[in-house]
Amino acid sequence: MANRKDEMRKQAIELWKKTVAQLDQISKTLRTTGIERFKAERDRLLSERDKLFKRLGEETYKLIEARKIKVPKGVQDIYVRIRNLMDVLIMQKKPKKKAAKKKPAKKKSTKKKKA
Repeated sequence: MANRKDEMRKQAIELWKKTVAQLDQISKTLRTTGIERFKAERDRLLSERDKLFKRLGEETYKLIEARKIKVPKGVQDIYVRIRNLMDVLIMQKKPKKKAAKKKPAKKKSTKKKKA
């Protein structure tokens, strides 16, 4: 009878150890999943913020271009830098005119023609 009780006790202890190990694994998984979700949401929000900043900059640029708003010198300096970059880009995009190809000169015959 004592043998049976000892066997049952060993099985209960083993089952308890397995349960604790599984609970630890579940806990780690939940923490990892929560962190990954948080990071994904943070990345999404940062991306959205960057898009909005870009849009704000483009809209501000258009207003400055149309002379509808006055901006501080620092912003005006950035505007001028952007304009200069755009001028360079526009110059690079223009197709260069190709010089007209000259036809190769005909070789002069070294033979004398009979008269």
